[in-house]
Amino acid sequence: MLLLKIKRLLGTLLVLVLVGAGAQRANDLLSNKVAAIQFGHFFEDEREYDVLYFGSSHMQYGISPMEIWHDYGITGYNCAGQGTSIAASYWTFKNAIRYHKPKVAVLDTFLIYQNSVSMKTGLAHKTFDAFPLSLTKLQAVWELFDEPSLRLEMLFPFSIYHGQWKEIDWENAFKPIDLNKRKGSYLDSGVVTALKYPRVSPEEKLTEETVAKTYIRKFIEECKKEDIIPVLITIPYPAPEEKQMWDNSAADIAAAEGCLYFNLSYENLIDEDIHFFDEDSHLNYAGQALVSHRLGAFLLENLPFTDKRGQEAYHDWDVDFVDYMDSLSYQFKKASGFKNALTFMTSREFSTDITLPEGYAPDTQTAKLLLAAVPNINISYAPAEAGAPLKAHVAAYRTESNKRIFEKDFPL
Repeated sequence: MLLLKIKRLLGTLLVLVLVGAGAQRANDLLSNKVAAIQFGHFFEDEREYDVLYFGSSHMQYGISPMEIWHDYGITGYNCAGQGTSIAASYWTFKNAIRYHKPKVAVLDTFLIYQNSVSMKTGLAHKTFDAFPLSLTKLQAVWELFDEPSLRLEMLFPFSIYHGQWKEIDWENAFKPIDLNKRKGSYLDSGVVTALKYPRVSPEEKLTEETVAKTYIRKFIEECKKEDIIPVLITIPYPAPEEKQMWDNSAADIAAAEGCLYFNLSYENLIDEDIHFFDEDSHLNYAGQALVSHRLGAFLLENLPFTDKRGQEAYHDWDVDFVDYMDSLSYQFKKASGFKNALTFMTSREFSTDITLPEGYAPDTQTAKLLLAAVPNINISYAPAEAGAPLKAHVAAYRTESNKRIFEKDFPL
C-alpha cells in the first residue's frame, strides 16, 4: 500500500513538472519576444559581471556596457526596462541577482518623484517575462500589481496570448532568436533638437518623501545585504527645473545611506541640439557613448575595479565586442539620413571619408555633429552637379581593421 502511495505521489509530481514545463514553453512561444531578446545573453552567460545597471529607458538608451568594457575593461549588463518605475527596478534587481551577482549595482534615479509602484503592464512584460517563475518573481508581481487578473497575466503571460496559436510561425518557432548583442542596452541614431531648460544649482532640491525614494533606499539596503556596492546615478535628459530639483534630492539619500551618487547632468557632456533622438527623454548613440565613457571613468576611479582588457581570462569579452561592433556597423550602414550616420561617425571605432558639395552650408545640427566627429572623419569637397539635389558621399571603415563597411550617398 505504501509503495502504491509513493508511486501515485511521484506520478502527481511528474504531471506537475510536465504541466509547468508546458506552461513555460507556452510562455516562450506566445509572449512578446522583447524580453527574451534583451535578456537572452544574460541567462545564457555563465560569467559573472562587475556591474549590473537598472532603471527605465533612460538607462537602456543611456549606458552601453560594451562601450564601458572597451574603454575601461569593466564587464556589465544593462537590465533596465522601458517605462520601469523605481519600484519595478528594485524588483528587477532582486530577480536578476538570483542569476548573476555583480560587484556593483547601478540605479538611475529618473522617476524619483513618482508616488506609486505602478507601471504599464505592457511595458512590464518586456522585462519580467524574461525571468522564470520563482518565489522572487511572485513577490515582485504581488507588490507591483493589485488586480488579480494582472497578477495572473504577469506570472503566466500565455494566459493573455492564448488566442495567438494560429499566428505562430511554426517553421521558425523553435529556432534561436536574434539576441541583443549590446549587453541589454538599446541605441537609436535619431537626431532632434531637444527641449532646453536652465540648469538649476545642485543644491536646489525637492525633499518631500515619495514612494520612489522609499524604493531607492530599499535598493541600497538590499545591495548592502547581498554584499553588492550600490551606486546611484542620473542620466542626462531634458529636465524642467522641478524635475532637476527632484533629481538633485538623490544626493541626500546617497549621503545618508553612505552610497555613491553621480549626477551626469552636471558634467557638461550633452548638447541638446545633437545628443537626443526625442525632444524630452532619450540619448541617441552619440550621447550614449559620451555618457557611458564618463560613467566608466567614474566607476574605475571610485570603486575597486581593475582593467581586465588584455587578460586571457577575459578574451571572450573582446570577442563579444567584435559582435557588438558588427551590430553597430550594420546599423551605421542602414542609417536613414546624413545626420543619423553622423551620430555613428562620432565614435572613434569608425573612420569616414565624406565628400560634400562645394559651397555647402550645413545647418546648426549638422555643423555640430561634423565638429563632434572631427577626429574620425576626413572631409573633402567636389563641384555639385548642375540642377541635381545636394548629396554627401560617404565611405565608412572600421578604424581597427580599415575594413570598408559601406559607401553610399546621403541627401542633404
